[in-house]
Amino acid sequence: LEQTRILEKLVREYIRMYPDIQVRGHYQSSRNKICPGFWVPAFVKGLGFPDKNIYWESPYYSSDKKSSKGKGPTLLENSKRMLERLHYTWDPNFEFRNGAA
Repeated sequence: LEQTRILEKLVREYIRMYPDIQVRGHYQSSRNKICPGFWVPAFVKGLGFPDKNIYWESPYYSSDKKSSKGKGPTLLENSKRMLERLHYTWDPNFEFRNGAA
């Protein structure tokens, strides 16, 4: 939970400092990475940021990929859990979007 709170603070601070930044997960930029173990676009959207600050595309992974070598919950399920731990309301109508929001 503490790491999740720190991540939230970092995301908020970076977007405050760089209003046009787009946040993405490591796996969205590299075929060789599976980290982090949650779907970053859903997490950032769940924090209440506009789509302009979210990088939705991923040539390598999608939200329905398993988070660790095919085992465990999906990246999207992990995002939901992280947001709920921070007491954000998960949008039950959220759908994975690859590309334009």
